[in-house]
Amino acid sequence: MAEATEYLTQANTLKFTGNWFIDAGILGFVNLMEEVYGWNLEILQKKINEDEEKVYYGYFPFAYLCKWLSDRKQKVNSELIKKLKEELEKKTFQNTKELFDFVWFNFICNLFKELWIKSKSKLIYKNEAYDKKNKTKQTIDYKNTQTYLQKIGERENLINEIQDKHQEEIKKILKKRELKKFEYDDLEKLINYNNGSISSELRNSIELLKEKHLGIINFLKEEWENNVINQQKFTEESLFYRIPIDSGFYKNFLFFNNFAGNLKQKDSFYDAICFNFDKEEILKKIDKTVNKFLPSEEEFSNINYTKLSAEPLKKQIGYLFVYLLCFTHAFENYRNIGYVMFYSNDLEFSYKINRKLKLYKKKIENSKNANLIFNVTWQQIIDSLVECKSSWSLENMYIISYQQLDNKTQRNVEYIGVPKLQASILLDDAIRENLNKSISYRKVKEKQYKWQWLIQEFIKGKPLYPIIFGHVNLTLNSDKNNKISLRYGPCLYSLMVEANILNFKNKNNKKSALFSEIFFDSYKSLIRDIKEDIRFSSFYSSLIKQISSDTNTKNRIARELLNALKTKDKNAFLNVLLKDLNGGEMLEFGSKFYDWVFEKIIKNEISYEMYGLLLVMNLLKGGESNE
Repeated sequence: MAEATEYLTQANTLKFTGNWFIDAGILGFVNLMEEVYGWNLEILQKKINEDEEKVYYGYFPFAYLCKWLSDRKQKVNSELIKKLKEELEKKTFQNTKELFDFVWFNFICNLFKELWIKSKSKLIYKNEAYDKKNKTKQTIDYKNTQTYLQKIGERENLINEIQDKHQEEIKKILKKRELKKFEYDDLEKLINYNNGSISSELRNSIELLKEKHLGIINFLKEEWENNVINQQKFTEESLFYRIPIDSGFYKNFLFFNNFAGNLKQKDSFYDAICFNFDKEEILKKIDKTVNKFLPSEEEFSNINYTKLSAEPLKKQIGYLFVYLLCFTHAFENYRNIGYVMFYSNDLEFSYKINRKLKLYKKKIENSKNANLIFNVTWQQIIDSLVECKSSWSLENMYIISYQQLDNKTQRNVEYIGVPKLQASILLDDAIRENLNKSISYRKVKEKQYKWQWLIQEFIKGKPLYPIIFGHVNLTLNSDKNNKISLRYGPCLYSLMVEANILNFKNKNNKKSALFSEIFFDSYKSLIRDIKEDIRFSSFYSSLIKQISSDTNTKNRIARELLNALKTKDKNAFLNVLLKDLNGGEMLEFGSKFYDWVFEKIIKNEISYEMYGLLLVMNLLKGGESNE
């Protein structure tokens, strides 16, 4: 990585732990603070060094709930964000509780005022506020509850009266054939209706209904400002003033619970930030109750020996639950692809890569190529590796993605890592550039083909030979009206990389990879062998073009050789090859060509098919230049 700056030497430096799950939360925390306050990693770290408590107990909770609103397409007051920053810059607090309470009542409650009013005013029918025991669900034990219910009841009576007297007119206004139950959307359409002629009696009733509705909204506004923001005159049991937030992902945290009132929500959020597991039962263990990515406590393999307790982590990661709450913010949502995060074992490097990917988000989403997210990802990774001069990062990185993750469903969760062998090879510019290509390899429909991105398969450790074979076969059998050009460079590099890996593994299979020369030189000798083989094999295999000047003859030989490779019959392959070589006129370098065939095909029991396919490629008409 680049030379460490001064802020990275502080004791409270943000850095990864080595646990990808917690690290994703740390990255999500950084992303959250940047999105809300515009602080990049360096600025955020300086803020933490200056006043750690203000960042975690002041800026963070407000930012977290701002993000919750914006994710649900709710408007966030930018002036409120600006005011919070100004207030926290100049104010001092005796302790973290005083700081958190200040932000909660003056900013968080202010932030949710409009949403709270809207959620309360949406209640159309008074009886829906009661449960089977005839007690209010969200209004129990509050002196002003009755006023609220009275106003709701008055509006409900007027709605019922309008429905009874003007049923047909209302159905036309709302464009409904039947209107058995009035919904909030119906109410908004009715009181905002000003198009077309209606009876004067209905118009007067609508004006009165509008007045009743605005009366409820004004009453709720005063209630929130007077009793929550300014005076905070309500008891801990109150559900009436509950901030209307929920989460399928973090349902077990009390501040998301539907039966936690405003004060319980506040205290629960505070306890989560300060890791107070004495008060919050959920903080005592790290399992599925905290995050749906984790297994349940019963599913852990060591359950018979010990509980997976969170207590030992408190000394090491004091703000663990801040990071766990920010876990999903580490992922970027790409339309038609899902949620994607790049992860390495270094925070600064991971942050830079994910930040770069966001710049390409529109391009990725608008593309019909589903593999583009991986293509762009690796491109940004390699660029950053070159910039940071950090070859080790490629060996310790992953792309983590999912399509759905909530209380019940975990769909298409995928982890893609890069093994040390593949990482070492991809650091070579020429090899990486030639593998970073997509080629057609299978016919799907008339004039339609299946494509495969070579570098993706290589990273996953899958063989490239079948893909190259399919591509060569398509090229050989394509007609004049739908001619497929042979992609010689990507095919050459794919075959030579795979052949040398197979030879390398066979040669060293009896040697211990751990602490061996091979392990410590990061496969440098293998990369040298690959590049040398590409240089010599591309030249000597190209001499087969001199077997005939007739295109049809060369295509006939290519087809026979390809059939022999398809059946994995080396003897048949050599018979075809030698028969036609003896009948042809080999020019200069003929003996060198035979030496190459003897070394790479006749003597080779490990990877002769790759070199045989290389010969077929050189016979095909329309192939690219070997250079």
